[in-house]
Amino acid sequence: MNLDTNIILCCTRSDLSTERQFIDMLRSKGVDGIIFTSAHINDPNIAVLTDEGFPMVLVNRRTLPSHREGKSALRRYRQHSWRVSRG
Repeated sequence: MNLDTNIILCCTRSDLSTERQFIDMLRSKGVDGIIFTSAHINDPNIAVLTDEGFPMVLVNRRTLPSHREGKSALRRYRQHSWRVSRG
């Protein structure tokens, strides 16, 4: 089993077009997921990744649900976060 982990850091300077280019590049390299730390609400790039079910983590970032499952996904996330924080 290979447990090597590589981190690729990309700086978009809050430009959605640059973010899209980095997302495409990272996915072409076969990354397992992406951690986002920028602060866009209604980011179309996040909406596409969400619809595709691509693994991602949003840090210090808010988004609005873009489809009907958004609210139930948010509720599941909050329940899971609560259980994790409580141990």
